[in-house]
Amino acid sequence: TLLNILTNRNTGGLKINGQIFANGVAVDGNNISNISAYVQQTDIFMGELTVKEHLTFTARLRMDSSYSHDDKRQRIQEVIRQMGLMGIESSKIGSPGTADSISGGEMKRLSVASEILTKPSILFLDEPTSGLDSYLAKTIAECLQGVAKTGCTVLCTIHQPSSEVFYLFDRLLLLSMGQTIYHGDTRSALNFYESMGYPCPQNYNPADRKAHV
Repeated sequence: TLLNILTNRNTGGLKINGQIFANGVAVDGNNISNISAYVQQTDIFMGELTVKEHLTFTARLRMDSSYSHDDKRQRIQEVIRQMGLMGIESSKIGSPGTADSISGGEMKRLSVASEILTKPSILFLDEPTSGLDSYLAKTIAECLQGVAKTGCTVLCTIHQPSSEVFYLFDRLLLLSMGQTIYHGDTRSALNFYESMGYPCPQNYNPADRKAHV
């Protein structure tokens, strides 16, 4: 719900109060969509296309005439490398869950690659690690960390991350019943738990501990 409000998507029936600011400047739904991209939990691909064909098709749709053909081709190769898709760029995407499809983790990375083609200033993601095992979840999180290092602000919702994934995030916002209970540096969350009377035991996943705060 929070991401839908921030991106002005699927907000029918919701009563929304307040303002949204980006770098101290108030923005509305149309303005935020001009500078951001949104990776939802599920994406629909044309299974007969290869990974590179899908990105080429997406680039032609989303990258305007200010980009030359060579610019688009170069950007496609950049995101393929950035999202670790080099080994499967010529593979057909296929249908999820079938033997001849790319993996769930690869599909998620392809979803991210599709959205960062235009170099958005903000990237929103709705539970990008859901349905993935711990290794693939960590791979996705590391790719997103790489995107953030290019200057793109990455915001995502996430449920029960592993401790490895938890510590890849710079800042953390904990919500309970729609209310903010913590917002700050990720590593300072342990001090917050302790101040609330719920110290996190040694070698315990802080993401699991928050469920008891």
